[in-house]
Amino acid sequence: MSPITPVSVGLVADDLTGAADSVAPFARAGWLVELRLAASDAPIAPGPAIVAVTSDARARSHDDAADLTRGAAAAFRDAGADRLYLKVDSTMRGSVAGQIAGALEAWIPGAFAVLCPAFPEHARTVVDGVVLVDGAPLATSPAAADPVTPVASSALAELVPGSVRVAADGDARALAAALLAAADAGSAVLTVDAATGADLELVAAAVALVGSRAVAVGSAGLASALQHAWSASPVTEEPAGPHGGDGAALVIVSSLHAVARGQLDALDRSEAAAFVVTTPPLVGGAAPEEIAERLASEVADHLAAGDITALVLVGGDGALATLRRLGATAIRVLGEVSHGVPHGVLVGGTADGLTVVTKSGGFGAPSALVDIVRALAPPTTAPEPSNQSTEMETRHMTKPVLALTLGDVAGIGPEITAKTLLLHPELREECVPVVIGDLDAMRRGVAHIGLDPDVVRVITDPRAASNDPAIIELMQTGDSLAEVETGVLSGVAGDASYRFVVEACALAKAGSVDAIVTAPLNKAAMHEGGHNFPGHTELLANEFGVKNYSLVLSAGDLYFFHLTTHVSLRNAIENITPARTDDVLTLAGAFTTALGRPDERIGVCGLNPHAGENRIFGDEDADILEPAVARARERGINAFGPLPADALIPAAVKGKWNIVVACYHDQGHAPFKAVYGDDGVNITVGLPVVRVSVDHGTAFDIAGTGIAREASLVLSCQRAAQLAPGWDHVWQTARASELAG
Repeated sequence: MSPITPVSVGLVADDLTGAADSVAPFARAGWLVELRLAASDAPIAPGPAIVAVTSDARARSHDDAADLTRGAAAAFRDAGADRLYLKVDSTMRGSVAGQIAGALEAWIPGAFAVLCPAFPEHARTVVDGVVLVDGAPLATSPAAADPVTPVASSALAELVPGSVRVAADGDARALAAALLAAADAGSAVLTVDAATGADLELVAAAVALVGSRAVAVGSAGLASALQHAWSASPVTEEPAGPHGGDGAALVIVSSLHAVARGQLDALDRSEAAAFVVTTPPLVGGAAPEEIAERLASEVADHLAAGDITALVLVGGDGALATLRRLGATAIRVLGEVSHGVPHGVLVGGTADGLTVVTKSGGFGAPSALVDIVRALAPPTTAPEPSNQSTEMETRHMTKPVLALTLGDVAGIGPEITAKTLLLHPELREECVPVVIGDLDAMRRGVAHIGLDPDVVRVITDPRAASNDPAIIELMQTGDSLAEVETGVLSGVAGDASYRFVVEACALAKAGSVDAIVTAPLNKAAMHEGGHNFPGHTELLANEFGVKNYSLVLSAGDLYFFHLTTHVSLRNAIENITPARTDDVLTLAGAFTTALGRPDERIGVCGLNPHAGENRIFGDEDADILEPAVARARERGINAFGPLPADALIPAAVKGKWNIVVACYHDQGHAPFKAVYGDDGVNITVGLPVVRVSVDHGTAFDIAGTGIAREASLVLSCQRAAQLAPGWDHVWQTARASELAG
């Protein structure tokens, strides 16, 4: 198992829209992406590149599905693909066992399948080998009653006989070793659970470490995770958005799924831009293939009549029949209209160059088709700017300068920093990131992702940074860390991570930077280096000399404040005092005002079960939290509570609350990370400067492999750039509260 280098991937999908869903994240990340409509052994471009083909095997018999998949996999083998991905339905509809058998027969000697159909983002998970939809067994869900490919069981062991479940215990290296051991013991199909996005990332990292022998089998969820694990080249330009021109978008819904029918109804009721809708003739007894062919013929007639400038294809059978009827040979995938909804242009045939959008029938919000049609409409004149603005919305004429600390250089900090700054040029439109760290460690991080280490340049003044997206500008802090070993806890690295933060604070105090973004440090390493702070937050508070601050977790528009953080549970209860609760509610109120939403509701979690339930389970809620909420309301802060945490937090995740105050570390962190994984960030409120951090650790186990995800660090930079212009209001409020106390 060695560091991952860019690869070329062959993807075999059992239907067309599923293939398009799965390759869209690769297009967004800058890979070369082609969706072929028939198997071909035409060479695949050097990696990072992915070519997808549909086997059309979903509704076929076991043997026919095996034959079709075998042919597609063999073509990719002969075309020089480094990796094979078998895309199946997240609810295991169709002939999955046959497809796996065909793929393994055609791939390379010693190949084995790693099956994980989970797609947590769409509430498809796998727990203890059982596929769940919205938390219920698959067999009890509407998906199991599909009229064409019904599903009789929820257990992967029954859906794919002979498969063996491998527990995802430990880190990626441990899982990779377990997979290899099971395969070498004779198991050809291995299943792995995944209930969260983080679980999928673990599976993907293990598959990437195993190499070519592992044939990954899953939905678009696992494909997206593998895009990160297999790495990608820098995006040289932002993917173009879809544009259907000035004619009509032709929307073709061949899927019989209830979700797709509901989306079609919403489109019919909308006032979306010009479109033509063709639906399948639902004739009793008509075979799916017959419906698809009728649909393809009707589409061809519309195109012949002219004034159709984009196709929107919903449902795989009809989409494939339509494109074959038009003589198209492939789709060049360019990006996504929205997550999981790719767009591109047709290659070949009578509609060569026509814009096309594809979507699976069973996914998406009710407004999905309305949103797609509106995205395809020609651009309109921008409205006149409003005179109303908030402190957060009013941007500086110059972009905020960010001090990005490198974190513990023995961990993944250097490589996720390299990915963030070199693979996301769009970030430079929002901010000027300057790394505070070590030149040798940063160069090593760039090399770990397969790029030229010479792109790292040392500067001495953050305000003089060029902000060139092709380079990394760094301020050297201390002696070289070239001798620090990647993946090994080190007091030297811990001391350096401390010094990076101290230097960033000094730059902020001097006005040389506008915000601080921190890559992860390791607390044990920092302690070994002689600095006994519980974490980043306490270190920053010490450097700025503040006492009134709060750790805030954020994902999207959800913010979790905390009354206490890095202390024992016993000490946390003791530290929840009237004064501390007043301070945090004051910070939360100032934060909502800075966001431009001073009336935003703030929900306060109860400390005890059921928020004490009239003192049955403790007195703290009634004696401390309830009076503090009342005092906050008297100060004009729209606070509520204390409310039972097991009711408030699920409601917040569903969007019913945007600001939540948790009482202690795990009350906020555990549910937040279970839902958002590493897609969240950590904000410290109460400092004189914005500080945003990733919400994950140093990951020594995968450091240096190049597979670590940079998503949280990218989001941290974006959030820091957003918050910096209006931060002074939050700071002044925190300072006034501290002085008053």
